[in-house]
Amino acid sequence: MVGPEEVEFVITDNGVLYAGEAVPNCLRITADRVISVINNAEGDATVTFGATSIDVFDGDRADSETVSTYAPPGGSFEVSVVELSTTVTMQVRPA
Repeated sequence: MVGPEEVEFVITDNGVLYAGEAVPNCLRITADRVISVINNAEGDATVTFGATSIDVFDGDRADSETVSTYAPPGGSFEVSVVELSTTVTMQVRPA
């Protein structure tokens, strides 16, 4: 699946959404993009981008670094929401 210009995940009390539906197992994204995470759940969430972890507080939005920070084109990394045991593999394409 090739992702859109913006990749945005929404954390809810029932799971993580992408484009209004449950997140897929894998997305392709260009190296120059940023991933946004919005936390609409009733509590804080820990989100990992590769080996980097950030806390996304209830009601907040957080943006990743540029995707190429986590993996070069042709590589991949995982985005995980720890509290929900949800992981998406991001395959990085050239910009």
